[in-house]
Amino acid sequence: MMINVFDDRKGSVAHILAGGITRFIPVMFVIFIAYEFIEHIYLAGKEKEANFLGDILEYAFGTMLMAVFCEITPCTIAVPLFVVAVAWLWHVMGKWKECRG
Repeated sequence: MMINVFDDRKGSVAHILAGGITRFIPVMFVIFIAYEFIEHIYLAGKEKEANFLGDILEYAFGTMLMAVFCEITPCTIAVPLFVVAVAWLWHVMGKWKECRG
């Protein structure tokens, strides 16, 4: 099965940001998983399992990215660094869309 990761620009960035926030607000994990299950159930015909798993991977990527930045730098530097990385990803995803047509 193919997993769709970074398939939509806004959703992908939101999932990454939610993952990054989890570093400081752990209950965000429960909120995100509940949201994904509800979205998957209500959009049963539209939301494919590949998209569901891709959303979870995007969230995990955001969590990992913030954790790495907080481990290698103080959190006062890690948060702006995380925001810059997400902004860069937003820019790159826009370029992907232009290349694909």
